[in-house]
Parts: sequence; C-alpha cells; structure tokens
Amino acid sequence: MVDKKRKLNGEEGSPRTFSSAVEAQAVQKSERKLQYPQEKLPIVEVENFPQLGKVVAARFIEWVQANPGGVISLPTGRTPEHFIRWVKHFLDTWGTRETVEELSGLGLLDTASRPDMASLHFFQMDEFFPINPSHKNSFSSYVKKQYAENFGLDPAKVRVMDIWTLGCKGKVNNGDLFADGIDLTVTEREPVTALERDQAAALTAVHQYCCEYEEEIRGLGGIGFFLGGIGPDGHVAFNCKGKDHNSTTRLTKLNYQSAAAAAGDLGGIENSRKKHVITIGLGTIKYNPDACVIVFAAGDAKAQVIANAVNGPKHVDTPASSFYGFPGFRFYLTQSACTKIEERIFDRFIKEYKGQGGESKDLVMDAVIDLALKVKKRLIDLSAEDFEKDRRTDHIMREQNGSSYLGALMLEADAMLKNKIDRSLEPISARRFIHTAPHHDDIMLGYLPLANNLRKDLSNEHTFVYATSGFNAVTNKLFVGFLKKALLHLEASHGVREMVEAGYFTPSKVGDPDVVKFMNAHAARDSQAKDDAISERVLRCVARNFDPKGAQSTSPSFLKQKVEEAIVYYSRQYQGQKDAVEYQVLKGMLREFECDALWGYHGFVPSESVSHLRMGFYKGDLFTEDPQINRDVLPLLDLMRKKHPDYVTVALDPEGSGPDTHYKVLQAVSAACKLFSESFNFPGKDLKIWGYRNVWFRFHPREAKVIYPVELGDHAHLNDAFETCFISQKEASFPAPDYDGPFSHWAQMIQAEQYQQLVTLLGEDFFSTHPDPRMRAARGMVFINELDMDEFLDRARQLKHNAEG
Repeated sequence: MVDKKRKLNGEEGSPRTFSSAVEAQAVQKSERKLQYPQEKLPIVEVENFPQLGKVVAARFIEWVQANPGGVISLPTGRTPEHFIRWVKHFLDTWGTRETVEELSGLGLLDTASRPDMASLHFFQMDEFFPINPSHKNSFSSYVKKQYAENFGLDPAKVRVMDIWTLGCKGKVNNGDLFADGIDLTVTEREPVTALERDQAAALTAVHQYCCEYEEEIRGLGGIGFFLGGIGPDGHVAFNCKGKDHNSTTRLTKLNYQSAAAAAGDLGGIENSRKKHVITIGLGTIKYNPDACVIVFAAGDAKAQVIANAVNGPKHVDTPASSFYGFPGFRFYLTQSACTKIEERIFDRFIKEYKGQGGESKDLVMDAVIDLALKVKKRLIDLSAEDFEKDRRTDHIMREQNGSSYLGALMLEADAMLKNKIDRSLEPISARRFIHTAPHHDDIMLGYLPLANNLRKDLSNEHTFVYATSGFNAVTNKLFVGFLKKALLHLEASHGVREMVEAGYFTPSKVGDPDVVKFMNAHAARDSQAKDDAISERVLRCVARNFDPKGAQSTSPSFLKQKVEEAIVYYSRQYQGQKDAVEYQVLKGMLREFECDALWGYHGFVPSESVSHLRMGFYKGDLFTEDPQINRDVLPLLDLMRKKHPDYVTVALDPEGSGPDTHYKVLQAVSAACKLFSESFNFPGKDLKIWGYRNVWFRFHPREAKVIYPVELGDHAHLNDAFETCFISQKEASFPAPDYDGPFSHWAQMIQAEQYQQLVTLLGEDFFSTHPDPRMRAARGMVFINELDMDEFLDRARQLKHNAEG
C-alpha cells in the first residue's frame, strides 16, 4: 500500500517535487545557475514581475498535475497579483493552442492533463486576530475570492481561519472582547475582571484551534506546495524575525515592521498594533520533507532582505534561513530583487564589464565607490591591497594590470563627485519648474531644501503637481474628528454662518484664505485659530464635494446636513474598508489642503501654483489599473503646454513590482513629457528631468547628478513644515516599516547618511575647508538624478518592462 504522504507529494510514479521541468526552463532562460556556491538558498531568477507570476503559475500547475489531492497554502497581498491572473488564465483557456504553446514555452511537459484543482486541500497560512472574516481586507476574504473562486477549488476543502466568535459567549465576538488590544498573559495569571475572564476563555479556545489546525495539516501529510512572500523584516507567513525556526501554528504578536506593513490592510498602524495574528509556523511549512516551498519577491524594495536570507548565516533574525538545506525550497525572484546579492552583483559585473569602454564606466565607478565605503577610506587613499578585498575591483585591477590605472581611476572618481557638488552650488535662474509627486509628501521628503533654495530666486517659476488625491492616507477616525470640529464651528459661530450665506464657501471661490488663516495662527501659536482654519477648509471641501455647481453652498443648513451625513458615513465604515467615490474625494481634499498649506508656508499662492490632478487609476483597489492617456496623462500635458517647463521633477524609484503608485505616476509623467517633447511648438530637447527619491529608496552616489548640501537649519525647517502642514501625518497611520517616527525625521536621517557617505569618499577636509559656507555648514545631502528626455524615456521604458513585461 502506498504511503499517504508519499502519494500526496508525487513520489508514486512521478519525480520528486523539487525536480521540475518548469524550473529548469526558467533557470536556462535566465542564463544563470540555480545556485552559486556562496548562496545558501537556491534562486530561480526571472526578468520581471509579470514573468515571475507566469513562471510560478506554471510551476504550481506542474505540481498540481503530479499531486492530485495535495495540500497547498498560497499567499495574500499584492505580490501574488500576476500569479493569480496567470493561473486563472491558464485554467480558463486550458487546451487552446495559445495556452498549450505558452505552457510548453515555460517548460511544462504535460499540456494535455488539466490540473484537478477541486481535489486540492487549501490551508490559509495566516490571519489577523481579531478580524471579521467578512471584512474586505481579511485574508479569509482574500482566499475565498482570489483562490477559491478563481481557481475552482472545492469550498469544502478550503480551510480558512474563521475565529471571529471562537470562545465567545452569546452575541459577543472577539472584536468586542479585544477592542483595546490583546494581553496574552491573561491566560497565564488569574484574571482580575469579568472581561479578563472572557478574554482568557477566548484566547484558550484560539490556542486550542491552532493546535487542531496544525494537526489537521499534519494528518494530511503536511503542506505539499507552499508559496509565500517575504516581509520587510524577512517574515515568511507571519513568522517574524526572532521567532523559532521550528514553530507551529500559533497566535503571535506582530513586530513593528510587520505591523507597519499590515497598516494598509487594517486602516492604519493604530489598528494593526492592536491586533495579533494566527500563522502557520516555519516548522509547519517544513513538516513534509518532500514539499515544494517557494518564496517569491519582486523589486528593489525586497533586495536587501533577500540578500540577508540568501547569504546567511542561519539565524532567527532571518526567518527564510530556516530553509537552509531543505531540498524543495526555492527563491523565485525578479532581477531587481537580486541586486543586493553579492554573487549576482559580481555575475552581472563580469557579464557587462568591457575594460575601459564607456559602457562599463558606471560599473567601474560603482565598484570603486562601494569599495571605499566598505573599507571606510577616501577614494584617493585606496591601495592595491584594498582593491584585492572586493571581487569587482580585484577583477578591474587584474584586467588593467597596472597600478597607474588604479591611481587614475581613484582620481577620476574623486573629481567626478567634487564636480557634481560644485555644479550643484551654481545658481539656477529664470527657469520654469513643474514639480510632480505621486503622494502629497513626496516632494518635501525628497528635496525640500533644494526646492526652498530655488524659490528664493524670484526669476524662477514653480508649479507643484500632485498626481493622486491621497485619500488612503486619511483614516476615518481622524477625518471624523475634523468633521465634528467643523460642525461645532458652523453651529457655534454666527460669523461663520454669515460667511456661508455670503458665498464664502461656494465652489467658485478659491481656498487661499484658509491657508492664510492657518499660517497666521501657526505663527501666533494659536491652536484654536488653527482648528478654526482647518474647520473652514473642511466646510469648503464639503461644499465643493456635495454641491459642485454652488446651488446650495450658501445655506448653513445644507452644509450642516452634509457634514452630519459624512460623520455618520465614516463612523460606520470599518478601518481599511473602501469608501464610496464621493467620500474618497472628500478625504482626498484634506490631503490637498496639506499641500496647499505647505506651499503657502513658503509664500506661494496655492490656487496659482498648486495643481491637484486626482489621476483616476488611484481608486483604493488591491490591484490597481494602469494610467490612461485621456484620463490621467492629458491633464498633465495641458498643464505642461500652459507652463512651458524647463525642468520636470519625478519620483524616480527603481521599484518594478507593478501595483505601485510611484511607478504608475512615473509612467503618466513620462507619457506627458514624451507628448510635450514631440509638440511642434515646444521641442523637448532642452527639457530636463530631475529624478528624486523620497524615503523609500536611495540613489547610489555615482547616480546622483545634483548633490545639494543641507544645513541643520534646513532640517529644522523640514521638520517644522512637515509637522505644521501635514496634519494627517503627525502620527502617521501608514508609516514606513524601516523607521518608527515622523517621515520628516527619516528624510533627515537619510540626508545625513548621504552626507556621511561623501565625507568618507572625499574626506572631512573637503567640507571643512570648502570656500562656500553652505558646504562648511552641510550636515546632509540631497541626491538628484538629472536626465535628458531620451535618458528619462529609456528609464521609464525599462521600468515598464520590469513591471509589466
């Protein structure tokens, strides 16, 4: 009799699960080895994000064909977008000539036997606790919609983690019991109150549930096919760093990084911090020794955490290192997700290196600068012994066969950086700038000290363009608070009622006076006056949103009614729930006020210098659509034709993983710039693009073309402007996983880090003895990558290829 576990995992008349024709084909196409000697976890590398989804889909189908009735566990979130689409596409078009050819090209040997999806046993890998499974952002809801429906799974064999009322009495649920957070020690001590007794009973029931869930998985032989993403702290499922490598299914607490990453699902970190999670363990994943275990990732954002896992050592701080030596484990990664793996860096360097030719110059400069930073020496102090410490520079030295070349190379790198800095100190006058931003704080976090300096020359003209409405950054709780203050202001102040009746808030009137009042109140440190200014802007937003033609905006009772309706609406929405369009727009108007305030802070008239495009692809959906020419591109093109810019700034993040607002806006900006440059009246050959990065990514020092010094006063100004104007971000509901604090502090730290890099590369004397006092006072640096139109369009095309294939 065939052992049940062996049969489920394909050993009965089929190859072991980690022997895959699809995998072999993917490795062959990438022209890279499956594993380098120094890499402890095997890597299947593919070109871009859609290709990643397609290859993993083919591998999954291959496994299902070999393992009917097998046990699977698949991920939630954004990374599976293309995987889900391709599996569904292959299943829906099974047997057609196009699909047969597609799957054959991916290496699938059997394109005739349709995979028996209904035979599979599906186990959800993790879930927030507590959360209603009907909550749109619950992972249970995701599993039912994205996998059970799209893949044709048997609902009776789909095991979701529904523990909303587990262990509760009567009509009470765990959301009620743990509304103020979870204290796991309540099961380890004597409960003090009736609530604690109920909480202890519920938690005990959850612990029992986890044990039974684990036993059910093991009773079926263990998970045969596991596919998971990797979190900002390296977590696999919700096995965060520091956790036991042999852990089982359990209730556990999220660390800060994971809570920050989950904030978008739960309407803010204030909610995700209150929750725990149930997750299968690393030991659960590895229980079946013949399992196919895949962790996949796309984009530069995951490059460092991947490199940490791949290069070792095996440690609880890198959860994926738990899979060292596990035969069926594979990383499936895009090229951009491999950029921090030393072996892959060297492999690409060798492939592209061509001696002293121009094409290799950037590679050579990168290698020399990286070496200097690594050994913490000035560029001009590097020695031949230092060059031997790095594989890339050692290769350069051996190829060029001479110390004279090394000396020239170090001097060239040193002069290159100094020239960039000196050029950045030169004044820019009589130029027109269009500054674009995907999100409302991107410009200030990316390069506010530089923008502030540019506006001091009155011959320069500036237009600040915000592509999206940013409603996702405004929580219901925050906005309800502002609406209630606005209602009190309307009801308690006779003067405000008179303003309404006089047409002060009609949509035809600009909102500049709100900004002036806000700034005057800030200068006077009058918190009540600031609240009044915000309340008046909220009333203006309500009028614009619900009475766009201005027919009823002079009626205090109308505004009162609409404010009250909005309070009721937002109060009934659970955090993270997608709002109706009109209420999305209303939230977005608060973000728009923040930008109006920011540039009012700097002396600009918002109605003249700030443009809010509200690009239509930004809808709050899990998988976002692409920008459209008529809807998203032409409004920006019209603005460019009106303003005739000499410079256009754009968030130039390297991320190529698809559902990313920065990427979508970059594509819209590149399309508008291309159309603008092709216009007969506005030849684009002189148009310069300034690519910037905010707090999510960094430029390499060699990439930066503009290196602008930032003084301590600039940092103080940055923090005050951020905390004053970005009222929704003082305690950000959607913070970065990398830093637990205000975004402006993080931007300051990055600028300081970039300054320290240059101090290492050029030496302290370069700064302390520089003839320009701005350099002597510098304690930070802003990096900008200046591109001409051809370079920018080439970069946009490459990112499009990485994201869309």
